[in-house]
Amino acid sequence: MNTMKFLIGPVPGFFFALAVYFVWLFPITKEMHEENTKQVLKERNRRSVILDKAKMDELAKKLEIGNGNKNGSGNGTDLEEVQLTMKGEDMGEKAL
Repeated sequence: MNTMKFLIGPVPGFFFALAVYFVWLFPITKEMHEENTKQVLKERNRRSVILDKAKMDELAKKLEIGNGNKNGSGNGTDLEEVQLTMKGEDMGEKAL
C-alpha cells in the first residue's frame, strides 16, 4: 500500500518538476520558432535542388543509353525531354 502511495505522489511530482526544468532551459519563443522554420525551409529547398539535379542527371544517362548514344553528343531533344519530365510532364504524352 505504501508503494502505491509513493507511485501516485512523489514520482509523478518529480517527473513534472523535471519537465518544468527542461522547459525553462529551452524556451521556444515566436522568434526562435520563425528562425528555425526558415532554416528548415532553406535546407529542404537546398536538398530538393540537389536531388532534382541528381534525378535529371540519372534520367539523362538513361536516355543516352536507351538511344545508343554513349558519348553524350546528341541533338538536344533528350535533355529537353528530361527537363520536361522533371517538371512533372510525361514524356509519352509529349510524343503523342
